[in-house]
Amino acid sequence: IRYFNSKNIKSLDELTPIDISDYYLYIARLNLKAQTINLIIIHILDFIEWLDIMEYINPSIYRKFKQIFLKLEQKEPYKNDYLEENEIKLLVDSFDVNNDIEKYYRFMIVTFIYTGLRKGELFGLTYNDIDFNNNMIIVNKQYSSNLKKLIPYTKTNINRNIFIPMWLTKYFKDYQDSAKKDINYKDDNFIFIKRNINLYLKKGCLKSHIKIIKVHDL
Repeated sequence: IRYFNSKNIKSLDELTPIDISDYYLYIARLNLKAQTINLIIIHILDFIEWLDIMEYINPSIYRKFKQIFLKLEQKEPYKNDYLEENEIKLLVDSFDVNNDIEKYYRFMIVTFIYTGLRKGELFGLTYNDIDFNNNMIIVNKQYSSNLKKLIPYTKTNINRNIFIPMWLTKYFKDYQDSAKKDINYKDDNFIFIKRNINLYLKKGCLKSHIKIIKVHDL
């Protein structure tokens, strides 16, 4: 806020792409780690997203910020960890398929690995988004865990279709068949209701004796 006040910018409407780029260069000169700079950007975007959802600003302003910051963020990437093929097998095999909760989080982790979905996109999935005939996931929205609300567009504002293995389609079908036993079932119900993924991912990494990674690294 102090930075933009020093530039005599009093509202979001007044900001231009050049102003945002200059601010990015400003924080980049503070000798912060690239990961810290990315976190600053994420917090700014989260705040502006909240303003958008609460209808304090025009949605086009949020999208303008998002597109510019995403481009800038690519200039300061920080290294993510990733799993080798043998580590993926160790992680997946560490979950007890005879335990309903572990089986559920195993399914979630497998879906992350074989689709590349972002966390918000996966949490926003409904059975309407699964094309069972063509083995495909339709990605056109995301769920914000912070706001407890479905957002009707993806992080990059681009919808996409993801083809998945037939065995993963069967996983979704099996879970749908199980969910249909509930009298409150609807095709637009969220598939992944329990979302404590960080805890179970860490447990799985520890149990399989592999490096501890984040959901994003999957």
